[in-house]
Amino acid sequence: LPALLDLVARCAGPLRAELAGPGREQGLRLGLQDVNLLDLLLSLDLPVAEPGDDARAVLGLEEWSRSENPRDLRALCADERLRPAFFRTLNRFNSHMSGGREAVRRLAVTPGSSPLIAEWVREVAAQSTATALPDLPEAIRRLTWLPSEALALAPAEVAAAAAADLDEVLARTLRGGMFEELVWPAWESAVRELTPGRGRGHLTVMDAWPYVIVANSTQVRVIDADSTVLTHDLRAPSVNGRQLGFHYTDGDLLVFWATYNGPVEGYWLSAPDDVLTLDSAATYWSIRSGHVSLPLPGGGRTTGAGVLRRGDSLVPAERAVVSDGTSYWAWDPDRDSGGPGWAEYDPATGATGRRSMPGFLADALDGHPGGSTLPDNIGQNWLRPAPAVEGSVLGAPADGLLGWRAVRVPGQGWHGSDTAGGRVRVPEGGARPDAAVRLPGDERPRAVSSDWRTLSLSDPEGAVTARTTANHHGAPHAAGDAELPPLAYWYFLRPRDPEGSAALRALDAPAAGALLKAAAEAEGREELPALVREALPAIGSPVLIGGVVDVLRSALVQRKALARVAESLTARPAARPKPAVERGPSDQLLDAALHGLTGNPYHRYYGGDTDATSAFLRALGAAAADTAAEAVAGRLHVDVPRLARSSFPWADLFLGAPAAVAYRAVAAGTTQEQGQALCRLLSQVDALGLASAETSATSWRRLTVRIDTAHLLGADGRE
Repeated sequence: LPALLDLVARCAGPLRAELAGPGREQGLRLGLQDVNLLDLLLSLDLPVAEPGDDARAVLGLEEWSRSENPRDLRALCADERLRPAFFRTLNRFNSHMSGGREAVRRLAVTPGSSPLIAEWVREVAAQSTATALPDLPEAIRRLTWLPSEALALAPAEVAAAAAADLDEVLARTLRGGMFEELVWPAWESAVRELTPGRGRGHLTVMDAWPYVIVANSTQVRVIDADSTVLTHDLRAPSVNGRQLGFHYTDGDLLVFWATYNGPVEGYWLSAPDDVLTLDSAATYWSIRSGHVSLPLPGGGRTTGAGVLRRGDSLVPAERAVVSDGTSYWAWDPDRDSGGPGWAEYDPATGATGRRSMPGFLADALDGHPGGSTLPDNIGQNWLRPAPAVEGSVLGAPADGLLGWRAVRVPGQGWHGSDTAGGRVRVPEGGARPDAAVRLPGDERPRAVSSDWRTLSLSDPEGAVTARTTANHHGAPHAAGDAELPPLAYWYFLRPRDPEGSAALRALDAPAAGALLKAAAEAEGREELPALVREALPAIGSPVLIGGVVDVLRSALVQRKALARVAESLTARPAARPKPAVERGPSDQLLDAALHGLTGNPYHRYYGGDTDATSAFLRALGAAAADTAAEAVAGRLHVDVPRLARSSFPWADLFLGAPAAVAYRAVAAGTTQEQGQALCRLLSQVDALGLASAETSATSWRRLTVRIDTAHLLGADGRE
């Protein structure tokens, strides 16, 4: 509001006198959005109240950059009280915010704010390092979208970040370990055969330790460490709103289902025609708990709250349960007993006794410094009997027991250990370790961590070298062509290609650099597997070769990103601010004007009050006007400026039915503002020659492109 700024400047004297009066010592209480007003008040030495300690408060820097005559912010940037909010605002900008990038550019070339931008860019550059590939994209994320005007304020620091030794980063990533090195053949076969052409989110996976149950909508399988022990074509009613559940005990399978409001019903495989109404706590929303149940030596399976035997119609509730092979402990949530914790448990009677833990868990804190704590979640530390599995990546059970315990150590992150003697550490800020895997070629264990949908693998020094994310909560994870079971069943994983894994452990930076150079010179992705085979002939598994190829592709992407950062330093010197572009009508206004023609207004969640449609047309005009532009080999859509995002269906209306838009612009129910907005957009379309098929045929093509989901996955397996 320029008029307000003029008024404040003229009234500075009276305002100063008023604020000097009793009770006004704290100064003017203002929000942080109007940056121009704040800077003016501070430049006039008018007292402004402390901004407060709200960690969410941000400055209106985007609005400042769009204002007609933005102030230079010298006074605002000199006020130490506003520095936290200034840097907090910058840290919230990202590559999806075109307004944020423009704000940073204008701040960088504005004398009053450029020193703070320089300080911030130096900090960003110092943080833009990673020792392995999975964390590198996030580490350099901000550097890759910062404008060259900002990067030029800290050239030495940015150049150092852009000169990251990718040869060593690639070597450490491959030495550290990949999920593709692991395999449970029975699991992999079951998953692939039950999901032909479909996503893994359609699978149902349930516990039956030491077996696992996996099913689709028509078939269920029970598998153990080496084979499928049971296959059954389901006889459950096929109706909408049904959730399937399974239990496996004493060689018999219970198939049951729950609907929104109906009873829980099911049958035992030994009597499939006898459909039972089950006494069960299962619901449509929670068919099974996810806790591991345990078989009992005398028959039956304890769920931590009772025993299920073959043929039963009473299905006990489920609680976390652990055992040392003789005694049992169940998780007791009763806070009246001193808070939740493990309690002695008698499966025969279902009774719980005093609070205690098996020795392996009770000793978890021994040898750790004071203040160390155990995980907060149920069952993160556990112990259970386990069969022998030759070559398990979790090591051999100790006296027939398999267990895990993690401890949070103040200032050191997490320490984890298992019954086989494996120990891992995850640095402060890392995810809690859930297992320690052994890979061929290096006896030191690697930490495996699970954080909701994301699974990560860290090398012995704590650098994350592999990460994968499931598309659906509860769905099995995958990495390339490797299928990964739930963490409770990682004991059944073995090395897929021991000689290939050993070769990866021995990889050094020069060898990795040579492989990276060869991959960069390859003409297409299809050449990469052969390059990997030539560089690492000990690798025989196609799945492991595919994993190395994916890591190589990720390294090439990051090399291009770092090169763009380096090029930005010399692209051009700091420029004067670009002239402000006249803002077009907002998508929200256009939608209101075309109400009834646009369908569901989903764009309000994306375009809103931005002028994304007008900006898109301006971008088309700029591209058409650049007749001297030359094609750049290898450039992708991710390498060019991002357009404003909106799902407002402008193309269908302004290109497909311009006459209807023109009629609406002059219709009786259209306001003057709406009519002017529609006419303005129609003028932009007409100026581009897009108003009719005849005028657009020589210059424009409109395409609908379908990209298969497989091509939307990055080198890390995520979309």
